Amino acid sequence: MTAMSIKMPTKPWYKEPWPWVLIAIPFSAVIMGVVLITLALESEDGLVVDDYYWKGKQINQVLERDHRATALGIDTRLTLDLANGHVFVQVVDFKDTQPETMQVAFLHSTRAGFDQTVDLTRIAPDQYRGDLSNLVQGRWDIQMSAGDWRVMGSLNVPNERSIRLSATP
Repeated sequence: MTAMSIKMPTKPWYKEPWPWVLIAIPFSAVIMGVVLITLALESEDGLVVDDYYWKGKQINQVLERDHRATALGIDTRLTLDLANGHVFVQVVDFKDTQPETMQVAFLHSTRAGFDQTVDLTRIAPDQYRGDLSNLVQGRWDIQMSAGDWRVMGSLNVPNERSIRLSATP
């Protein structure tokens, strides 16, 4: 009796699906690695302050600035004119001589690369104005200060264009 041999047709390896599935796994890891490296190099992330210990010890000085603002009874209204790139501050209450200039820091909640500081100059009694670069959409922490005091608040751009910055509760 003779054994009958059946010849199965064979396909070349590149026409089979499983080698491609096995090749796709490491290839997708390489692609994702390139994407992540590109994101890391092109995004502006905040750097860690190298003197973080010293900054941490200064918390009492920062609190003193807040207490000084409360003692002065500072109450202001900050308004953004995004179309023309201006910041306006209307002083509602201030129990001392108002400074000629103030600073407003716009601190982006997640992207330190977008932070900016605007110098405000007095344009009339109880009114200040400064020039502002374009603010990206998102939540911004606002710190207004001059000398030994500061007031803080937060603003959601572009939904909110005005905020009350007050040291009084």
